[in-house]
Amino acid sequence: MKVMLVHHAYPPEGLGGSEIYTESLARRLARDHEVTVLYRSADPARGDYEVVESRRDWVRILSVNTPRWSGAGFRPMVASVTSTSWRPKPRASSIE
Repeated sequence: MKVMLVHHAYPPEGLGGSEIYTESLARRLARDHEVTVLYRSADPARGDYEVVESRRDWVRILSVNTPRWSGAGFRPMVASVTSTSWRPKPRASSIE
């Protein structure tokens, strides 16, 4: 299964509790699944919405550079790194 975790930061850039938890979750899921982590960076040396891809512990990591003052949130970021044709598969409903 392909899994994407989206978070506002990721180690080593972000070292808070939720960042460490996300990293641990990604590592564990990567044992059995294809895992990608998407997070935002604020590096003035990089272009806006520039994507840097790396791999660590069998996890694909995508860092999207966005200015901290941007109020656009994750929506433009996710659109810039995922296919616009991708949509989650509808779940079968047990209620008729």
